[in-house]
Parts: sequence; structure tokens; C-alpha cells
Amino acid sequence: MATNTKKKILIVDDEQNITWSMEKYLSKEGYFIATADSAKKGAELLNTSPFDLVITDMKMPEVDGFQFLNWIKKNHPKSKVVIMTAFGSPSIRETAKQLGAFRYFEKPVDLNQLRKFINETLADKGFTGNILDIDLFDFVQMILLARKQKLISVTDPVTMQMGLLYLKGGDVIHAECGNLKGEEAFYTIMAMKSGIFSDMPWIDPPQRTINAPFNHLLMEAARIMDESASNLQDLEATVEAVKKVMEKHKNENQEKIDNAEAIKQILALLRNEIPETLCVMIINARDGRLVEGSTAIDRYNMNESSTIFKNLFSTCGDAEVMLTGFAERRRQIEELLITNQQDYSIIRKLKDGKYLIYISFPKTSNLGMVKITLNNYVSELESHLP
Repeated sequence: MATNTKKKILIVDDEQNITWSMEKYLSKEGYFIATADSAKKGAELLNTSPFDLVITDMKMPEVDGFQFLNWIKKNHPKSKVVIMTAFGSPSIRETAKQLGAFRYFEKPVDLNQLRKFINETLADKGFTGNILDIDLFDFVQMILLARKQKLISVTDPVTMQMGLLYLKGGDVIHAECGNLKGEEAFYTIMAMKSGIFSDMPWIDPPQRTINAPFNHLLMEAARIMDESASNLQDLEATVEAVKKVMEKHKNENQEKIDNAEAIKQILALLRNEIPETLCVMIINARDGRLVEGSTAIDRYNMNESSTIFKNLFSTCGDAEVMLTGFAERRRQIEELLITNQQDYSIIRKLKDGKYLIYISFPKTSNLGMVKITLNNYVSELESHLP
């Protein structure tokens, strides 16, 4: 856990004017600052006393910043490393991240921005753990259940592989490990047997690569670890085991993709037959998640089905009372027709209540024809739902 001791920062750069200005600026924040004009001298200081953060230039004589970063991760994995360079490029940034750099700054460094970053990084609110002492699986599950927003780095000091887990609102939304991304990266990280994991300042991922519910991800990760536990010797073997499991489920995943596309097409056909349709959605009745949907107006947020239902019931009366009553009677109800001032809304069970179809349309529509049209598509929709 973080402590209240004075945080220690090591600045390594062969340009003395840079180390002098950074030392003077950061000392005012109450940090203990040490400087070195080469990676060799920086290594000597690290071997003498550990540092919470190392800020190093990339281009230095004898040993460059990447070599120094690699040495730090092998010998002092608890020290976070920030890379500075005057020769920035996307490839250099990607290499720094793959080697385990905590952050990347281009020169000239904005000292105020650097100060804010360091204050956030070294604040006594973070968490650092060792996978040998604390179960990463349990820690991730705790964060997901608490629906917190966390960016967790995981570093294996033996193989020097680094992984990143992006957790937000009770979901794993992205994962990276080496060249792997998405679910494959997540399973590889969760299978690590040793290493250090810690909080990092939150940044949005470049894209969302994981959409599966967290309980599915954790169950799959546990199964992979069980299947590979008898013969895994290192991270490379872990990656191979993950690839085999992913290959095993490739056909299943392709079937899910095909089904999702089919559902989209069916909903599009349904909307074409009822042109005035305002919104149509398929919802997972167990957790309220949107499966697929289509809308013609902005007031329907397709990514938040619970908001639609809250607004829907609020227009009819006391939302909490109505929703509670509906929950108590949901086993008996097959279809619900709701009327507000301008629109009709129909909620109907699919697959014996595992899913719901929701359709909204103006009162000017022919209600009977809408129901007949909906009936024509129900069986086809159900055939593509798991």
C-alpha cells in the first residue's frame, strides 16, 4: 500500500541544465530529488536506494533510455519510469509502452504538466501489489464489482512483458499485452504467475476492444488457467495456451457475430414494414443489456436501455411503483402495452423471458397491424438469440 514517506524521484539526463531546472521545480513539491548525467550513474543510485519514479532521457551516450528502461524493469520493477525525448514519433511511443514505460513526454517538457502528472502518479491514493502476495484475479473482480474506473498495469519482471487492463463501470473495456489486444490480451495478463500490478492515472483507451460481460471474462480466464496450469513454464507458454483456447472458440464467436448481423437485418426489415417506428430494441432480460437496436430519434439512447424504461414509466406515473409491480408480475406477463400522450410502446418476451423486444411508435399507427407485423418476426428473431 502507499505510505506517507517522502517520495523519491531520480532524473537522468546528460543535459545538466534540464536536470537542474527539473530538480529545482519538483523539489518545491516536497519530493526527494536525485540527478544523474548518465544511465550508468542512474543505475548506481538505484542500486544504492530505491526510487518511486525515474525520469530518463531517451538519447544518452553509452546506454540509451530504452536500454536503461529495460534494466530498471528487470532489477527494480517497482520503480515507475517516465521517458523524455526530443525525437518523438508514434513508433518510439509504442516501443516505450511495450518496454513498460509509465509515461512518455516530448521535449521541451512542460514542467507544469509534468508536475501535475507526478502528483497524480505518486499521490497516496494508488495501489501496488505483488501477484505472489495478492491474487490479481480477486483484485480485478473487486474493482469490477465496485464499478470503479481503473487503469491497471501488470509487469512480469522475468519476461519483461507488460499488460494494461482498462476497467470502467463494471466492465473490462480494453486490454493490451505486447502485440495482443482485447480478450486475448486480457486472458494472457490474468494468467501471469508473478509480477507487479498497480494503479495508473486513467486515460481513455484508443478503442473499446472488449464487450463481453465481466463474469464471462473471469470464468473464461479461470478456465484457461486451469487448463494450462499443469504445463505452463513461462509467459510464452501462457500465450500459446491462450491462443489454443481462443482458436477453440473461434467458430462460436463467429456464430455470435453472424447472429448479431442477422438480428440487425431483421430489425431493419421490421422498421421498413412499420416506417413510423420510433425505436426497436432487443434487450437481455437478465442484466438489462442492449443486444441490438435501431432508432429514428435522439431521445432514445441505444446504449442505456434502463434510461429508456425509466423515462417510459415516468410518463405514465410513479416509475418506482410501476417498475416494482412489473418485476413482481413479470413471470405472468407475456406482453406489455404502454400508452403515453403521443406514443405506443410494446414490450414482449422472447425465448421464454430470456430476452425482451421493445418497440415504440406513434399513436397514429394502426396498433393491430403493428402487432401482426411484430408477430411475423418474433420466431425468426428467437432463432438467432442464444
